[in-house]
Amino acid sequence: MPARLMMVPVILSEGAYSQSDLEQLGGVTKVAEGWDLEYVAGVNYFGDDETFMYEFWAAVSSLAIEINDSDLIRFDWDRMQRVKHPLPE
Repeated sequence: MPARLMMVPVILSEGAYSQSDLEQLGGVTKVAEGWDLEYVAGVNYFGDDETFMYEFWAAVSSLAIEINDSDLIRFDWDRMQRVKHPLPE
């Protein structure tokens, strides 16, 4: 079980997918470069980029969205954040 949830914006070019397609993965906004997708993944520790990228591509492959590595502009590591959940009562 992952120790943390981490959000890293993923910048994707405009491809053969729409905003509603990408919303299955997280919050989506249109930016000058294309789509800014706020993707959240379970990682072993904050800054675990390998697990984050694996989780992202595993989620993409499990959906019927035609995204491949040529659509990826970048993972925006400068804006990564911890995602905290309140403890259950």
